Amino acid sequence: MPHSINIATAMYGFRELGAEIVPYHFIDEIEEKIGPEDIVLDYIEQCQWVFKEFGHPTYMDCYPEILKPFLKRKIWRDTINSFSRNEKKWLAGYFIKPVKDKAFTWN
Repeated sequence: MPHSINIATAMYGFRELGAEIVPYHFIDEIEEKIGPEDIVLDYIEQCQWVFKEFGHPTYMDCYPEILKPFLKRKIWRDTINSFSRNEKKWLAGYFIKPVKDKAFTWN
């Protein structure tokens, strides 16, 4: 059984398309069996490992220009200090995302 409803839904969709589904619990169970043509459904860390294994970058500094029309929002760089000092910015309800992957924590 998948750990996530999102992964379960994706698995169902791939099964409907006739794809072979190979369940696993740990990435090391399949690391010798996967190739660049395979689709791996997993969490971010495991997918990043697969991408690196086949020479694909796992980090993008910003969205590619070709995708920007589909974002439906304005994106700009700022610092957390600049943002928190400007009352208009933090009262506007902006969504803030760190440039560095997973930089914000709950601690």
